[in-house]
Amino acid sequence: MFQHWGKGLAFLIIASLLLAVGLQFSFNTIAPHVKVELDYGSFIGKTQPILGLERFYGIPFAEPPVGELRFANPIKPTKTYFNRDATERAPACPQQTFGGNTSSEPYQSWLNGKKLNPLGHIKAFGPGQEDCLTLDITRPAGTTNSSRLPVMFFIFPGGFNYGVSWQLTPKFLVKKSMDMGLPIIHVTANHRLNAFGFLGGKEVAEAGVGNLGLKDQRLTMEWIKTYISQFGGDPDKVTIYGESSGAISVSHHLMAHRGQHKNLFRAAICHSGTAIPIGKLSDGAGQQAFDHIAKFVQCETASDKLGCLRKAPFKKLLKAVEMFPGTFSFGAFPLTFSPVVDGEFVTGSIQNALKAGEFAKVPVITGDVLDEGTVLALGTLPLRTEEDLRSFISKKFRDPTPELIAKILEVWPSDPKLGSPLPQGTSMLSRRSINNIRQYSAM
Repeated sequence: MFQHWGKGLAFLIIASLLLAVGLQFSFNTIAPHVKVELDYGSFIGKTQPILGLERFYGIPFAEPPVGELRFANPIKPTKTYFNRDATERAPACPQQTFGGNTSSEPYQSWLNGKKLNPLGHIKAFGPGQEDCLTLDITRPAGTTNSSRLPVMFFIFPGGFNYGVSWQLTPKFLVKKSMDMGLPIIHVTANHRLNAFGFLGGKEVAEAGVGNLGLKDQRLTMEWIKTYISQFGGDPDKVTIYGESSGAISVSHHLMAHRGQHKNLFRAAICHSGTAIPIGKLSDGAGQQAFDHIAKFVQCETASDKLGCLRKAPFKKLLKAVEMFPGTFSFGAFPLTFSPVVDGEFVTGSIQNALKAGEFAKVPVITGDVLDEGTVLALGTLPLRTEEDLRSFISKKFRDPTPELIAKILEVWPSDPKLGSPLPQGTSMLSRRSINNIRQYSAM
């Protein structure tokens, strides 16, 4: 009897101890919240004790671009947010799929009916939603508004068609800065994409609403200048950096407003991207895409086509975007939706801006990343002949001189083994997909 009760008592004691330990572990690992007050609201973030970080997600930096603010320049928030939950990732802006329209005849005929979709298993970041202009902040735990830490603002990649503020986590970068004894605060933000952010056409030019995605990024920088000190950042020590289309964006910010950057940043870093030659709204850049979209959503005959587009159903507009090639499908380049010369924000070509000295006089780091061009080769196929290549160069570089085309053909050898060495990478993407894409890009 005693033995029976002893075993039962022992079981209860052990169970109680395990429960106590479990509860203690649970209490110790529940991330406490951290709160920051701004003049337009209060925002509650979370801590990550193991990494020693504090993170805020989905802080609005602009009024939602919906209704009459669709296809309009971004404005500062007018709403007040009380104890807004900033502990979970916010939705992305409306996305185009990675592949987009891969059903074009030349694309399919070159493949002899076979489907080339090496990135098909990679999903975009959800369909997204229009109320998306938010930013995320990562900082060392214990940072106060007197810390005055340097700030890095990252602009994500995605060919101006897709992407989201949280697609590349900054936690390891911030942790590394802490380990080095040089802590930073990191900011990422959503901006409008594809037709929602980079629609062209005369209607857009007349309304002064070109380059909305770039303007969203610029408003983020203004937000950082105004509010980052409340998070412990130094508004006078901001570095902007980006990768791929994010790097192209950074380059445009260096030239924007003829280089008048209003001390929004003190340095810039471009990973695999620069302000490539672009079309002018005044010359009709983007008009064909505008007309196709207007027709698709039945705004073709409207007296105010842009106003009609603002009232069009969101899902139908998003479906119209899918009519165009995605970044990783044939016909993607030149990109359908990308920055244009609007005469105000982007005032001219990068070449002319550099010659005229109309750029921000700040330190700049630039470089490449492995396989950046390899994956983008999917958007250039098929280039089967030298004439195909000449045609592609003419479109890519906006009517280059015959001498420039000849020079490119001279330095780019016809032997793929010489001109495209395709080194082996070590990333998961390389192991799973890149090797196949390398084969296509070398054809």
